[in-house]
Formats: sequence, structure tokens, C-alpha cells
Amino acid sequence: MPVDKHNEAELIRRLLAGDQQAYRQAVASYQPSMLRLARAMLDLGSAEEAVQDTWVAVLRGLPGFEARASLKTWLLTIVRHTALSRLRRSGRELLIGDGWDDDVPAQPADRFYNRGHWQAPPQPW
Repeated sequence: MPVDKHNEAELIRRLLAGDQQAYRQAVASYQPSMLRLARAMLDLGSAEEAVQDTWVAVLRGLPGFEARASLKTWLLTIVRHTALSRLRRSGRELLIGDGWDDDVPAQPADRFYNRGHWQAPPQPW
């Protein structure tokens, strides 16, 4: 059942009380939007992990939720921050095998000098 403004306060009250049915309702109502947002920023596997991490953060942070925004807005903000953190981390990580195959050069050898400089730089479009 979709959550509207009238029953959002009741849902939050039930979530704070630990009502398992309320958690199922929240996940059913908000998870698709959360995954869509995360998926716009990350690959599917990372997006799913970001959403899962968001639910953990929501469970921990719900007692401090001040309702200055809607619950959905709050959830999507957490997803956004979680996805951005994952993007920042992934930009600093290099997995073994990511382009480091000695048998296959990353670029044709004739395009670069042996110190890595272009022999003929690419032309602007």
C-alpha cells in the first residue's frame, strides 16, 4: 500500500515501535524508488548494496528523524549519500586484473612513446 501524508506519521510511529509489518510496508513502498535512484549512479550490484546499507542506516537513524521532510525524501537523501560514498570509494579502488593484463596492451603500442606520452595526440571533435 502506498504511503501518503496522512498515514506517514502512523507508519513512522509503527516503525519506531518495531512493528515488522510496518517495515515490510516501508520496504514495499519505498524500495523501488530507492533502487532507481541508486541505479542511476551505480551498477546494479552496487546499487542494491547501497539500498541495503541505507535501510541499515534508516533503522539506526529513525529515532532521530525530525520529519522536516517527508519520509521518502529522507530515505532518498540517505540513498544518495550512500551511493556517492560508494562512488568516491570505487574511484580510489583498483581491483587486481582491472586493465593490468600484460598480454593485452591497454592502448596500441604505436600510439605512445615508451614513457607514455602520445606520439600524435587525439584531435578535438
